[in-house]
Amino acid sequence: ARVASVVVATIGRPERLPQLVDRVLDDPGTLELLVVVDGPDPASVAVLEALARARPRLRPVSIDHVGHLGALEEGVRRAVGDVVVLLDDDVLPALGTIAGHTRHHRHTTGLVVAGPMPVRRGDRPWTVATRVYAEEYDDHVRALLDGEHQLLDVLWAGNVSMRRVDCLRVGLRSTQFTGFYHSDRDLGYRLADAGLTGRFDPALGAEHLHERSDAAFLRDARRQGEGRAELHGIHVERLGPFRPDQLVADLPAPVAAFVRRTGAGPAGAPLARALMLAGRCPARCGLPAGAGAAAPSSPPVVPWRGRRA
Repeated sequence: ARVASVVVATIGRPERLPQLVDRVLDDPGTLELLVVVDGPDPASVAVLEALARARPRLRPVSIDHVGHLGALEEGVRRAVGDVVVLLDDDVLPALGTIAGHTRHHRHTTGLVVAGPMPVRRGDRPWTVATRVYAEEYDDHVRALLDGEHQLLDVLWAGNVSMRRVDCLRVGLRSTQFTGFYHSDRDLGYRLADAGLTGRFDPALGAEHLHERSDAAFLRDARRQGEGRAELHGIHVERLGPFRPDQLVADLPAPVAAFVRRTGAGPAGAPLARALMLAGRCPARCGLPAGAGAAAPSSPPVVPWRGRRA
């Protein structure tokens, strides 16, 4: 039965919307698709309105800019399904994924369900930014499957579902956390504190059309450092006080020492850019991806600066 309202927030990527709409509405579990344009974005609104003329289960929504989780929350308020599936606008679910989400909620209450969304391996070489992201996400899924952490302890949103009543009760947008990054981690903690249980199902597949320039990745890396510090400040009883060394805890000792020494100084940002540039060479020169192993060391340099904000 179609009981799931799929909710997507989007801005600035109208070219992605037709394929997303087709994927979601072709799924037998989809009751409706609400795409919330976190505006202003006339181009995306125009695309959605044209698609909706042929797809009556598509409900375009245009709002003033409130941020990603705020836009999703507006879509959930307007949804009519008992279950809401929250997708990123660059995540394409496999056929049957939406129906699979609904099956988990059919006889069980208080669940937050997530499926995998690995980065799609296209024809073009990955940027360093995409490669680093893909490796981090693959490590996250491996840790979930191995039981190293629980879903709501490290929530990675983008292919997630819950009952609509639970979603509205907890609220997607935080009244405290204001960071650009790690808002999904904050959401996971709040869902857990409200008594919900996380469940990861590898069968609920999707592919992530991740595209980010190296320059944007470095800019976002600084925001990650800022968000990490804020996350600890709000959830100190769960995470403990923020310690900058946590940003480099997973790095080899020499690399961690290098980041500590350079990341907080004026050379930090230029050095991170240089390392990212070096990391592009293997793909452009036809070398194996592992030959650019130095490049992933560059992102921690920038969060190390961002944690000082």
